[in-house]
Amino acid sequence: MHLLLLIKTHLNNLGSFYWNINAESHEISMTNEKEFFKTNADSQSIVNWYEIFENLKKAPNLPSRDFELCEVIEQIETFDIRDVEFIFCSRSPLHEYENLDEFAKRRCSRWIKDKSVKNIQQRLKHPELRLFDYPIEKRDKMYGYDWLDGLIWHNNGGSHNFATIRYLAKKLSYRVEIETRTKRHKLIRHKVINFDKKYAIFILQNNTHLLTQELRRNEINFAMYYFSTLKNDGVWAADIYVIPRDSKRQEVVLQILAAIGMKAINLTKTLLS
Repeated sequence: MHLLLLIKTHLNNLGSFYWNINAESHEISMTNEKEFFKTNADSQSIVNWYEIFENLKKAPNLPSRDFELCEVIEQIETFDIRDVEFIFCSRSPLHEYENLDEFAKRRCSRWIKDKSVKNIQQRLKHPELRLFDYPIEKRDKMYGYDWLDGLIWHNNGGSHNFATIRYLAKKLSYRVEIETRTKRHKLIRHKVINFDKKYAIFILQNNTHLLTQELRRNEINFAMYYFSTLKNDGVWAADIYVIPRDSKRQEVVLQILAAIGMKAINLTKTLLS
């Protein structure tokens, strides 16, 4: 159905609507979800939903409690070095590598030739690795997110040695215990499900100012947050829109967006499955 006919069909008794985004032109594009959610060895490649929620909470026109979808738990934990999948704040170009194994193979090739426990034990003594021979309160932190497989090491140096130890530990099936402070972000399941019922969330690119313009002109309630991740080919940016489903007028707009190919993200499926 042509967009203008769709609007005329659904907007009886809802007041005047003026919508200039053309269904055929696809001026605004959906983000390629596969690419947007794709990660590499750098933690900045992660779609950090906690950061997104925290910023959307600041929207003055929406209840902040609706975006409190996580609880943060800080504690001291013991885990294996092989549980770490990402590094934050490294001086190395980690975003160029698909994962930490690839980084170790390409940037630490000389160090990983000696596949021995002795090599691991020697590298554990590296002075920049603030994970082993330091008081707990001075050790580097680890971060965890429910929607992410693996922990993030908040690095203060020694990423090459860390990647080498981790790689060798995997090859030798050798446990290297890390005891340090962790900060975990746990999803609150019923709040995520309720969020999907109350809101539609979109990740969009290209000319999104057109959508902002139309939403404002038609007095549609929404919030927006600009978010970027660091991919292999550079920065990948998108605008995240949240539109409440709290009136017939709002629902009609969501139908219009669906008609021009803008698909809402199902957070329940994305974060809890």
